[in-house]
Amino acid sequence: HKGTAYAHLTELFFRLSGHLHDCRLIKVDTTGFEKNGADAVEQLAQSIFIVSEYFDQLEKRDAPLEEVMHLITFRFAIGTNFFFEIAKLRAFKILWNNLIKAYMPEMDFIPNPEIQCITSTATFSVSDEHTNLLRTTTAAMSAILGGCDALTVAPFSANDENAISLATNIQNLLRYESYMDRYREAANGSFYIEQLTYEM
Repeated sequence: HKGTAYAHLTELFFRLSGHLHDCRLIKVDTTGFEKNGADAVEQLAQSIFIVSEYFDQLEKRDAPLEEVMHLITFRFAIGTNFFFEIAKLRAFKILWNNLIKAYMPEMDFIPNPEIQCITSTATFSVSDEHTNLLRTTTAAMSAILGGCDALTVAPFSANDENAISLATNIQNLLRYESYMDRYREAANGSFYIEQLTYEM
């Protein structure tokens, strides 16, 4: 029952509140929506709906939302539609900011949400599995440029024993050879991405 689950979560929060520094107690995982065919806007809407439900239920039980907001992390699947996936993550940050303002209008500083990304396997090819390496690389770049905090690159195949090693290599190439982790808001100023973000 949902009410019981929220009551347990609130009780857990109050019991552990002094020990929850740098801990994420609540994970909003939207990867299932992407697997079921939800587009970027639907994924955004679902994620905001879920977190607003948490806020409503925890606020009803007297949990301080200014502390609860730091305990939430979001997980998104990132596909191969390069610019749309960048815009999706950027739009989510704006939606998060608006949501926090709606619940806590007195807040002066609103930190960015914690965003974890995983490269999507929904468009993986079975007949030409090595093409999936390109797909995961493109998705990983979108996640980084969109501003994710943590990234998981899915192996391109379940049958190839080198797949996990190559997934790690993609991350290493993007980080240590392309230096993509050094620029936090690298997509800022691109008219096309800014417009996509605004539309979402």
